[in-house]
Amino acid sequence: MFDKLAAARMQGAGTEFESMSEYREGDDPRRIDWRTSARYRRPIVKRFRIERHRDLLICIDCGRLMAADSDGGSKLDHAVDSALQLARVALQGGDRCGASFYDDRVKGYLPPNSGPSALKILVDHLFDLKSEWRESDFTRMFATLQRRHSSRSLIVVLSDISDAETTHRFRQSLARLTRRHVVIFVALQTPSLVQTVAAQPESLLDGFRIAVAHRLRKERDLSLQKLRRSGVHVLDVMPSDLTIPLINQYIDLRTRNLL
Repeated sequence: MFDKLAAARMQGAGTEFESMSEYREGDDPRRIDWRTSARYRRPIVKRFRIERHRDLLICIDCGRLMAADSDGGSKLDHAVDSALQLARVALQGGDRCGASFYDDRVKGYLPPNSGPSALKILVDHLFDLKSEWRESDFTRMFATLQRRHSSRSLIVVLSDISDAETTHRFRQSLARLTRRHVVIFVALQTPSLVQTVAAQPESLLDGFRIAVAHRLRKERDLSLQKLRRSGVHVLDVMPSDLTIPLINQYIDLRTRNLL
């Protein structure tokens, strides 16, 4: 399903000439070639495709924040599922795709690759990923990216916001990445926090818990605003709702030729 959606949205996009064909309903009239149309006595449009062979790198947080339950799985489970769906779309579109995973250390790095074996390599390495009760430190992952990934790429980071100090270092690293790369930060919401924010207090203790949840949510929203202002593309979503918004964001950036 996702492959068909992606193909439909990417058809005719981009700036690389692909072919000419008869005008169909929904085609952009600005792409009618009037000289060719006059020769064939019917509207003919130029078709373009998105430039291929760009690099996509998906970074997956495996720390404690990703262990939270969400609709029958953990946040990490949903992140891995969506990452593989995104990789499939990117590879079928002609891009190269790689992945990295981290907690307080870099656990693995797969350089961007293409071809029939690329998706299998990703599946083999991501399938068994487990979250550990460690505080994630993106600065080490950032150092690895700076050292091993110099060409301009689309970098997708699947994680969430934690305490203020860690978030500040995280935000600095992502902002520095935007100097060379296009960066998408996917902030995976914690369902229990969302539910607490929406709850009505039935006791004094409930009121205290809800107040704390509102404060955490406000701090989180502020951090995401700062990331957006620094040039990072931010997706703030529930883990179970991630796949389609993530693929749409990828397609949007590619059709706008930002890589």
